[in-house]
This record gives sequence, C-alpha cells and structure tokens, in this order.
Amino acid sequence: MLFAVSGILLWYGERDTRFRFAGTIVLHDGLMWISLGLLAGHLYLSVLHPRTRHSLRGIVRGDVELDWAWQHHPKWVQEVLASKQESPEPKIEP
Repeated sequence: MLFAVSGILLWYGERDTRFRFAGTIVLHDGLMWISLGLLAGHLYLSVLHPRTRHSLRGIVRGDVELDWAWQHHPKWVQEVLASKQESPEPKIEP
C-alpha cells in the first residue's frame, strides 16, 4: 500500500509540484530495500535452507517425501494412508 501511495505521489509530483513531498523518495527507496531483503529471505528459505526446501517441492510438484511428511504433518499422513486403505483402486476392464 505504501509502495503504491509513494509511487503515485512521485509520479504526480513530476507533473504537478503540489504533489512533491520531501520524504516521498526516502519512503519509496526505504520500502524498496525492505522488499529486497524480504525477497532475498524468501528465496533463501524456499531454495537453499535444508529444513524448508521440501515444502517448495510440495508447492511445485504437488508431492513430498513420506519421511518429511511424517516428521512435519503426521496426522495428515495418517489420514491419507487410512483413506487409501478404505478405498481400493478401481479396476479397469478392457
């Protein structure tokens, strides 16, 4: 929200001097550095950090390794395994 407001004020400030405020550039630049830090942190956690890298695989491929799932979400694994045991595989007849 602050990015949008400060960006609009900077854009209008180039066309009309009534919209030029002293701290707008500082605010916009500060938000850029904060956003850059947040982006770098998210990239590190999703791609490089060994404890959270498996969740990226789940987002991209739609599956996770069974041992990781048991460690992080044991109730979910139990539910999935129980549902697979209850419903047998459908038979395809030629």
